[in-house]
Amino acid sequence: MRLYEQAIRAACDHCFVQYEALAHELAAQFYRARDLERLAAEHLRAARAAYVRWGADAKVRQLDERDSLSVKTTSGGPGRCHRPARSPSAPSSSICWP
Repeated sequence: MRLYEQAIRAACDHCFVQYEALAHELAAQFYRARDLERLAAEHLRAARAAYVRWGADAKVRQLDERDSLSVKTTSGGPGRCHRPARSPSAPSSSICWP
């Protein structure tokens, strides 16, 4: 469990939306296999939101078709990375923004 959270945090910190999405999706599978449906649903919603931000429309459709849970969310919530505040001294290209 801890390693999924570390992977999600690292992907988010370094603006790798595709890895954030994948880590959330795998965490959802992990929790679902252990009958922890609420946690699985939260990670699945977060995965879907990250895939939307990444522009992976086919993957979003696959999740929508495959999973019977109501996972549709595209803004805010658990699927959104919290980006650090932009530092006046940091170049704009060094920080990614959703």
